[in-house]
Amino acid sequence: MEEVKINWEKEGRKIQTPYDFQTSVIAGERNFYNLWTVDILSCPNLKDITWIIWAPNLRNLFVANCHRMEEIISEGGVAAMTGDLILFEKLQNLRLFSLSELKSIHRFALSFPCLVEIRAVDCPKLRKIPLNSNSAEGRRIIIGGNQQWWNELEWEDESARDTFLPSFQPID
Repeated sequence: MEEVKINWEKEGRKIQTPYDFQTSVIAGERNFYNLWTVDILSCPNLKDITWIIWAPNLRNLFVANCHRMEEIISEGGVAAMTGDLILFEKLQNLRLFSLSELKSIHRFALSFPCLVEIRAVDCPKLRKIPLNSNSAEGRRIIIGGNQQWWNELEWEDESARDTFLPSFQPID
């Protein structure tokens, strides 16, 4: 499996996410080893997609119109599951749209060795992105979002903000 698209609204369904979604549906990391692209659209009760850590070859992640989503990778659920796993090791594109409750992508800064672009549009509660001054590693990562969102972002330190300032592309 190389691609997963979930769009509950288009299918005319409503989803009730089970409390233990990560362990009940996702039995282990081998299930998503070849997964490259994940699109999740209009899943109104989804609060996180921590199970995405079991997709080590993920290159594209698009999440939109999931109005109760608070975290991409849950702070509480990931510690016990990851071990030596490098999160988003091959991720190139991260696109987040209309996630009104999203507060976190990941708790800590990530290296993102292959990241090309992050876009966060209409994610008003997302105040931190998991980047620090070491995340760029000689590359230019494009960061797209609303100007007000960019102005209100909180950074680990001023050098991180300065590092990514030339990378910002306003989307208004």
